[in-house]
Amino acid sequence: MPASDISPGPWFRLVQASDTAPLCLTPAEIAYFAPERDPVRRHLRTRVRSALRGWLGERLGLPALDVPLQTASTGRLELGPPYQDWSVSVSTRRELGLIAVSEPGQGVVGVDIEWIDPSFDLSALGLPGLTSHERAALDAVPAPARLAAFFRLWTRKEAVAKALSLGVAAFDAGLDLSVLPLTESPRWQTLRALGHSCRVRNLPVAPDYVAALAIVRA
Repeated sequence: MPASDISPGPWFRLVQASDTAPLCLTPAEIAYFAPERDPVRRHLRTRVRSALRGWLGERLGLPALDVPLQTASTGRLELGPPYQDWSVSVSTRRELGLIAVSEPGQGVVGVDIEWIDPSFDLSALGLPGLTSHERAALDAVPAPARLAAFFRLWTRKEAVAKALSLGVAAFDAGLDLSVLPLTESPRWQTLRALGHSCRVRNLPVAPDYVAALAIVRA
């Protein structure tokens, strides 16, 4: 299981819930995560935030607790001055977390990780959040591969939506990734999304998981 990306940025790292490194969180972050009722989810989310602080501290040459991480009004994590041109994104699912960082000039980054749930019923759900073109592309995938293709598409959409700094609002705005093939691809793929130039790629994470990394330039 890869721990990090070695290609030119933006970079990503995988965080496991079983990580035993000491937690590094501010009092405000401890209070923020405390209301989470699911102890497993709370444990992973604190591990991910701590790992992000440590990684940023390494890159910025700061003590981890001095990294000016803050939450924007949109709910997106961002860095305060003088590092506001850096971009970060996080995602968690089950026992895995994913963090990504881009430096100034690389664009705004977004990541998403999902577990391929074998009990997930594509027909019963009706696939809200997908455009008609995306649904048609998914229907064209052979049935045995369709579930993985759906989660692959979904992680890409979530990653691009985060990179657009819109979150779920991007889905309502008609975010459409049907131009991308639904096969696994570690290579960067380029498209226009809601008027922005985007790049997206699948990430190698772990068996039964899919993940995507997106970057959007202004």
